[in-house]
Amino acid sequence: MTFRLGMALAVLLVLAGGILLLRPGPMPEPRETDVLASLVAELVGPLGEVSVASAGSDCRTDGETRAALPAALFRAFLAANAQAEPFDLTPFADRVHVLSPDVDVSSSGPVVSLSRAGLLGNDALVCVEVFGREERAFFVVLQRNHDGVWSVTRELTAWEPPRGPETGPSTVDEEPLFLPRPSQLEREARER
Repeated sequence: MTFRLGMALAVLLVLAGGILLLRPGPMPEPRETDVLASLVAELVGPLGEVSVASAGSDCRTDGETRAALPAALFRAFLAANAQAEPFDLTPFADRVHVLSPDVDVSSSGPVVSLSRAGLLGNDALVCVEVFGREERAFFVVLQRNHDGVWSVTRELTAWEPPRGPETGPSTVDEEPLFLPRPSQLEREARER
């Protein structure tokens, strides 16, 4: 009887140990590099022939926003962008045309500028500013899933130029550089 009890206890201990070893550990700390890699792949790359730069930016909010963002995530975003250094985009040069940090983005044609990423747990917030014929900026919210993969979940307008009276026919036949597009959540809702 004690032998069977001992064997049963030994089997339970081995199973419990195996479960503990196979259980996934805590996720690693979020990395800004992973966030921006997802942003380049999902949002910037599909835009085509644009140049990309990085600069610290508060998305022209002066530290306040009316966008529907979690306050703690917005504070993390502001803190990340208080740094003077832009994010090094050279690892993405094989996918997009990267401008050097000393180039004036307002004078170099169509440019997408990515801010530093505010990280809070499995959430990230980045400002994407578009400079070209039209200027505007978007807050992009990304979330990390249980596999550690970041993806865009929301895009919110941070600023855009005020709409003025029509000044006559446009002399440029180009499409706007960045057309507002539905967020990933809106696309998924339409597919259902």
